Amino acid sequence: MSQKSILEWFTRIQLQTLFYLRSFKDTYHKTSKMSTPEELIDVEVCKNIATIQKESGLNQTDFAAKCKVSQKTINHVINMKQNARIDLIKAIVKEFGVSSQWLLFTKGQKYKKDEPKTSILSDLTELKTHVLALEKHRKFTDNLIKKLYAEVRGQQA
Repeated sequence: MSQKSILEWFTRIQLQTLFYLRSFKDTYHKTSKMSTPEELIDVEVCKNIATIQKESGLNQTDFAAKCKVSQKTINHVINMKQNARIDLIKAIVKEFGVSSQWLLFTKGQKYKKDEPKTSILSDLTELKTHVLALEKHRKFTDNLIKKLYAEVRGQQA
C-alpha cells in the first residue's frame, strides 16, 4: 500500500470518526429534554459551511456543484434547516482544503497546511486518540441506552 493510499485511508477514517463524534453529540441531545428540530440543527457546522461558501466567492449553485450536492441541500444547510451529511463534509474538506477539525468543531486552523505530510506516525497517533475517544463514547452510549430502557420498562410496569 502506497503512502498516498494510506493517507487517503487515514483521512477517510479520521473524517468518519469526527463525524461520528459530532453525530454522537446530536444523538445525546435527541435523548435529552431538547426535542424541537431547531435545537437539533448543528448551528456551528452550518455557519462554518456558510463561511466557506462566502470565502470561496461561489454562489450556492456553483458551490453545490463543486460539492456534488443539490443547491437545495446547500441552501437548507446554510439556512440551518438541516444538518450537513458526511458526503457534504467530505466534499468540502477535499474541494476547498478545509480542516475537518475546524469545519466540525471550529478548532484549529481553518485550512489545511499546504506542506506535505512527513510522518504517518503522528497521523496514526492522532487516529488512535480518536478511536479511544470513540470507545469511551460507545460505552457512554451503551449505558445511556440501558438507562433509558430501564426507565421505559419501569413506566410500563
